[in-house]
Amino acid sequence: MKLMIVDDNQRFLDSMVFLLSSSKKYKRIMTAQDGEQALEVYSKERPDLVLMDIEMPGMSGLETIRKMLWINPSVKFIAITMYQDKAYLTELISAGFNGCIFKSEVSSKLEPAIRKVMEGRYFFPEGIQLKDNRNPESI
Repeated sequence: MKLMIVDDNQRFLDSMVFLLSSSKKYKRIMTAQDGEQALEVYSKERPDLVLMDIEMPGMSGLETIRKMLWINPSVKFIAITMYQDKAYLTELISAGFNGCIFKSEVSSKLEPAIRKVMEGRYFFPEGIQLKDNRNPESI
């Protein structure tokens, strides 16, 4: 499986590559630090799965995956975020994400999330919020 990690934090990217490179499941692991770079790598490499930070400078993770889906609608996406209060289930699903992991839970939840998403199922943490568009105070 070809895997791509997109995050603006180089230390986090390095730790993710280290964590995932110990597994023989991943034929290739690519990285990008922002949405523009991610689109370039994505267009050339066509990964099977993209782990995407939601909040990045410039193009957000939400906007980036919408553009990636135009290129290849069959790719799978997992959001990786440290902002539990800004990760909304309805928003992530409508953007095209198949799952979400909070950065604080990456070491314990990443492999189960990848497995479920690649099987065609969703994986979202219990603490993720539903966004109620009728109630502005829920934002």
